[in-house]
Amino acid sequence: MECERAQDDPRLKHKGRVVWLLRLVYLVALAAVVVASEVLQKYVDDLWRYLATNRIFTSVYFETWWVIACYPVILAVPFAISKISAFDRYKIETIVQWRGTCLRQSLYEVVEYGGPLMALDSLIVKKYDNVDPALWAIRRRGWLQTTRALPETSPSLAQVAWQLVASLVIYDAIFYVVHRLLHSNATLYEWVHAHHHTHDVVCSRVTNRLSIVERLMLVLSANFALKIVHAHPLTRTLFVPVFVFWLVGNHCGYDLPWALDKVLPSGVMISSTEHYRHHVIGTRSYQPFFSYIDNFMANRDKFKSL
Repeated sequence: MECERAQDDPRLKHKGRVVWLLRLVYLVALAAVVVASEVLQKYVDDLWRYLATNRIFTSVYFETWWVIACYPVILAVPFAISKISAFDRYKIETIVQWRGTCLRQSLYEVVEYGGPLMALDSLIVKKYDNVDPALWAIRRRGWLQTTRALPETSPSLAQVAWQLVASLVIYDAIFYVVHRLLHSNATLYEWVHAHHHTHDVVCSRVTNRLSIVERLMLVLSANFALKIVHAHPLTRTLFVPVFVFWLVGNHCGYDLPWALDKVLPSGVMISSTEHYRHHVIGTRSYQPFFSYIDNFMANRDKFKSL
């Protein structure tokens, strides 16, 4: 009877139509990119010619600066949503609310995040594919790095696409292992991860509520994933806003109808509701983006209990 009532619920039918409409929009957009790939590739080539000679982009600190720049811009989305009452219906719990911060705290977070990473940037020679190794040797002669040697050629659209997807999948798997370890070991949880769960309300600003050790682990894991797929610097640049947007979205406290977990088949992506429950309960949903490992482990535990 309950299943029959659920099927007859007009709200569920409307939600289903919205999901299929969004799927159609995504498919049409993807098809348009494929059809116009040659034209788009020319824009990519032009963009790369500009970036490869830009003083800011060629700086060793660019990727650190880029994350710092993207984070507040992306935070503006959940901030705007919190100010529009029409979105209240999508709150996971009624207690969800935006929590801002003062300028002093924001500046402290910038220094806390950027300081250690810029120190690493200054000491490490950045290596990318299709760059003459002789340029790396020249940079090794100085102990302080200021610029990075970039490849002369731009990536193809297909190269950007597969590198972006692959690096997100690899990072997701790496962080599952790290995240589960942080929760299963009491000492690591207390000294490394507990700060992320110390809050009265889950909101997007919790995304950056990390200890210095955990923040470095997160950034280095992402960098390692990009290294595995030999990501082009342009792919790395696109990776940052996608990466930050998903992390912020998972902590926003809203279960929005256009989120990818609704559009893609069930069980592929983690929802903001699942991550919200993780913050409340502290178990499961250890993956930041996808959900297949969590689902596999849950099914395995059920099988063992039979």
